[in-house]
Amino acid sequence: MSHSTAPIGPSSADADTAADTADDRNLPEGPGEPAEVIDLLETTLRLIDVLEAEIEMLRGMRPEEMQALQQDKIVLAAAYESQLQRLSDHPEIADSLSEELRAELKEATDSFQEVLAANERALRAAKAATKGVLKTVVDTANRQDPRVSYNTDGRPSHRNPRAPHAVSVDQRL
Repeated sequence: MSHSTAPIGPSSADADTAADTADDRNLPEGPGEPAEVIDLLETTLRLIDVLEAEIEMLRGMRPEEMQALQQDKIVLAAAYESQLQRLSDHPEIADSLSEELRAELKEATDSFQEVLAANERALRAAKAATKGVLKTVVDTANRQDPRVSYNTDGRPSHRNPRAPHAVSVDQRL
């Protein structure tokens, strides 16, 4: 479900780009359409694109590629928050929306909420999988040398109390 023809990546990460109006999309731009709403719609659609790309990277087990999206995600999230606040501070802006723009904004907002929830699920699943792999590695390491155990950071921790201990007894009196 791609919404943008604009590239996603470091080259599109500046704040001006994040808040640009809909140049490459078929967004409603009739006379009297508030630029603030067009900006919010464009930012919402771009955020959806970034979140969908991140989900695909997580599902494809390519988390190292996600770093390239982080700057875009940060800039777009800040722009989104700022634009929402601007509209909240000036509710009269919504009074002049055409039905077409109102419907497009509702559809984008609903889609954004769905993709945001899917992104959260994918991030939680990736975190759980990573934790499971780490636990397996730690458990394997602990079985290989029972005298030393490792914590979740991979550092040796206290000696395993169940491991055999070498004991010497001084029999002299």
